[in-house]
Amino acid sequence: QGEQPTEHQMKMADDLATKRADQLVAEIESLKADVKHARGIYGNHAENMVAAGGAQRVLDKFTLNPDTACHHLTLEAPFPIYSVSVASTVPLDLLDVENDEAVCARSEPDPRSGTMALATYRTQGEGGASRAEIRLRVIEGHAGTVRAFMIPTKSPKTCTEKSYEIKTLCLHRRSVNRHEDDALARRPMNAMRISGDFAFDDAHAWIGRCLDEIPVRVSPPEAGGEIVYDFESALMGTLLRASVQEGDVTFWSDSVTPLALLKEYIGREATNLKLRVRFNFDLADATPTHFAELLHPKLHANRELTKQARLVEAMKEIKQQEETDEFFTEEQKQMLRDEDVIKRRLKEQPRELDYLIGVAKDFFVDWHRFKGVNVKHALPSLDAALRAKDYSLERLSTIFESGAV
Repeated sequence: QGEQPTEHQMKMADDLATKRADQLVAEIESLKADVKHARGIYGNHAENMVAAGGAQRVLDKFTLNPDTACHHLTLEAPFPIYSVSVASTVPLDLLDVENDEAVCARSEPDPRSGTMALATYRTQGEGGASRAEIRLRVIEGHAGTVRAFMIPTKSPKTCTEKSYEIKTLCLHRRSVNRHEDDALARRPMNAMRISGDFAFDDAHAWIGRCLDEIPVRVSPPEAGGEIVYDFESALMGTLLRASVQEGDVTFWSDSVTPLALLKEYIGREATNLKLRVRFNFDLADATPTHFAELLHPKLHANRELTKQARLVEAMKEIKQQEETDEFFTEEQKQMLRDEDVIKRRLKEQPRELDYLIGVAKDFFVDWHRFKGVNVKHALPSLDAALRAKDYSLERLSTIFESGAV
């Protein structure tokens, strides 16, 4: 009403304004604290989020180890790994890695869904490791994909996927230097020539889909020229050479299984493209004996290792019952002392004997198929012969040559 407020009223108004201002300041400080806390949580999540960090931050390496003829998959992440799952559209064996404490849970294959192998590795401990290593044994002749799914330990558990192509001749690695003619001459080299109305790019693409380390694009050679690629099998040590020209491809190998796989693939691709191709073969008669000499040391070593493992178990039981090992020979006593080594080697290569017998069967069928004979009915007898006590290099060579068991 225009009257001047009293001193008491002015003091009350000032106190009320000051109180309100203090309340607003407190609310602002509280909101600032909430924002800071929320930013901290978001920062921790963003630092560890796979989706934010992205798959590009995961270092991966998928290589063929020439010493073991196995593929090694290595994954390194900037965050602790909770688990790694491996799914494959091709049959493979997942092998143990030395000093790896991850627990592996394997699942049954489901061919109907296209999954031929499935396993999950889970790291031990609270923090978890930031590096995972997986060993794979792949069978040549099957082309497909291996995928790895990695999940971090901390939230949010967003999956990172890595994919790797498995090619038909995945155990062949590119030779750094071209094979010397003398080295090829010392081996019984089988030749397969493919001719037709296909272009150079078609032939080069066929080879690139079957073998690793082939450049995606190359300039066609001049008229009458050729491009040569040399390979070596990490498993058997056999050689493979490919010569590519316009309308002409020639393969040489001291084994016949790579040639059979290449023939099957190229024949199928040419049919799909409606291209006419002709196959000509020149087989070396000494190939079965040569291949048997390459395979025998591997078969013999694995058979002996399996035999030693069975003997060690039996001798341990006898020693416990008799409470002495005096009646054992020095060789048997040494086997008992090497028990841990034998078990570890056997654990590192499960089913390797089956794998090598499968290689022998493939060669057996492919060699006689090129000769125009179907020997698939003899495969059960061949399997039994390679596991029998009277197995020998001579017997293996005779079976390969004659086609009869």
